Amino acid sequence: MVLEAVEIRAHQLTTTFAPERRQPSALEKRLPLLKPLATVGDRMIREITKVLVVEDEPLLLMMAIDIVVDLGFQPVAAHNADEAVGLIANHSEIQILFTDIQMPGSIDGLALALIIRERWPLVEIIFVSGMRKPDVTEMPERSIFFSKPYDAREVSDALVRMAA
Repeated sequence: MVLEAVEIRAHQLTTTFAPERRQPSALEKRLPLLKPLATVGDRMIREITKVLVVEDEPLLLMMAIDIVVDLGFQPVAAHNADEAVGLIANHSEIQILFTDIQMPGSIDGLALALIIRERWPLVEIIFVSGMRKPDVTEMPERSIFFSKPYDAREVSDALVRMAA
């Protein structure tokens, strides 16, 4: 919606205000298929979408968190699957699991996803791995896999679809 310029007159002084034209953000330039955060309702949905990011490599964890934050989602970070189980138990409002498959601890990302899907069936799941590609029969329904190094745009598009 484009607003017309508005004139305000006070004591013989005339000032004209024209609305600023909104420039696309850096993210919107990088992700042309992503719809802009234009409406209040859309912003509210994005601000309340929590994503559990599970990655044992610190730099990859930061990169994944940046993707989540750039979309306007709230990240909850874990360094392994064991930590993630404890976090989701305290953050039942998490809607998306974004997890590496191979990591240290008593369970891997695939086992984590099965636990989460059993206890919280509405959670969507994104798997990433540079070591192994899981067979489709190993992955729960409504989950998707990206090989590392993954394309941030493709992961972002998947996150947006899952949050919708």
